[in-house]
Amino acid sequence: MITDATLKVYAKVDNGDWQELESHAGHRYPLDFLGKFKKIKFRIRHNETATKQLKIIGWDIKTFPCKTR
Repeated sequence: MITDATLKVYAKVDNGDWQELESHAGHRYPLDFLGKFKKIKFRIRHNETATKQLKIIGWDIKTFPCKTR
């Protein structure tokens, strides 16, 4: 079983610093606290103490444009 401790997910927006995303039940990683961004990169790290190899079969990212004045 995969737990929140098994994976750590980080995001980097507009060439800023890597920030660890706080996971929640269902492994959702809210991006609201990152603010507005044009580019985003993700880093997924596997916990070295996990005994089974994980396979990422896909991911889904939903973003919505912000209205500008």
